[in-house]
Amino acid sequence: MSSYAVFDSSELDRLARDYGLSSEAAKRALSETINHFANVTLNESVMRIGKELNLTEAYIRGKISVSTKSKPKTLEAIVSANVRPLLLSRFDPIQHFKTGKTKGAVPNGVSIKVKANGGRSHMQSGFMIPLKRGREGGAGAKGLAVRPPPGMKLSPSAQREVNKRGFAILHGPSVDQVFRTLLPDLAPSGEEMMLHLLDLLEKEANA
Repeated sequence: MSSYAVFDSSELDRLARDYGLSSEAAKRALSETINHFANVTLNESVMRIGKELNLTEAYIRGKISVSTKSKPKTLEAIVSANVRPLLLSRFDPIQHFKTGKTKGAVPNGVSIKVKANGGRSHMQSGFMIPLKRGREGGAGAKGLAVRPPPGMKLSPSAQREVNKRGFAILHGPSVDQVFRTLLPDLAPSGEEMMLHLLDLLEKEANA
């Protein structure tokens, strides 16, 4: 989650006086500035996440949004992303087969491509399984599951699934996790926001 709120009230009042504007007009300009940069961050995040993960732009946009817009009374906008781990079956799964000893083709694991510019990872013990209604993906969706061979490392939650059912449906990072790693490079600087605000104040003063 990213939150944008800048300038204390005394500084904003000073700017209003400098431009001969009311405090309310200055707050409207600041609110517009905050919303502008929240939308900029949202769009840049979608682009950067798409460069990191093998997901469509439409899917990413469904997982990140400006969840709270700034208003003159609140002067804060929030960009937030979905925290639910993504099913690995989201990442272009391919069922592999091999020639059996006594019959034709038999399953030989599943490969996926998680990184947008990375290679495919093959899990020989992986298989596709229908998901129950209500899990991510909707009706008819499938998950990538695994019956782990000895020594295969799993997350604590996946290991609990294995202990309970003998297999685990695998998940990758959440959109929120990737968003947070990118945020330091995406967040606008105070200087950028100040320049945008001053431009709006000048336009309002000359209107």
